[in-house]
Amino acid sequence: MKIKSNYTKLFVAFSLTFLGDGLTLAAVPWLISTLTSDTLYASVTMTALRLPWLLFSLPVGVLIDRYSRKHMLIGAGFTRMLLLLGLTLCIWGGWVSIPILALFMFGIGLSRVVFDSTVQTVIPQLVDESKLEKANGQFTAGQLITSDILGVALGGFIITLHIVFPFAIDAVTAVVALLF
Repeated sequence: MKIKSNYTKLFVAFSLTFLGDGLTLAAVPWLISTLTSDTLYASVTMTALRLPWLLFSLPVGVLIDRYSRKHMLIGAGFTRMLLLLGLTLCIWGGWVSIPILALFMFGIGLSRVVFDSTVQTVIPQLVDESKLEKANGQFTAGQLITSDILGVALGGFIITLHIVFPFAIDAVTAVVALLF
């Protein structure tokens, strides 16, 4: 598959982002269980991560059509990085609570809406039309492997070392993804 070098950079950034997401997705329920045994609070926190998809998918689509996709990707990655660094510091310092965690999850969810939606619109610009199906397949497989399989499995293992490590590693993956 003959592709432009920007495709490879985007794929690496995408894979790192989703690997980090898998780590965080494994760690958040564990973190919640250390903060509360109330299932309502747990569900509110996890809902905060997914709620931006419901609220902002359509408006983000409009923004993607009107603004630079490169700037949208960088902005989403930078925002995600800052939120993860902040969350990591709150966990490390012992300042995290359910409301703070829910706010961070909402922000991270919003940055994912922007990033994921923008990536899908950038792929056709980076590959020939004849290779688009294969490129989309690679991104879908990459997301499944890095986030849902590898990230969650590693997150489950890394939690045993310390609860802050999956979040810190996710923050590092966000920084490295920004470089790509």
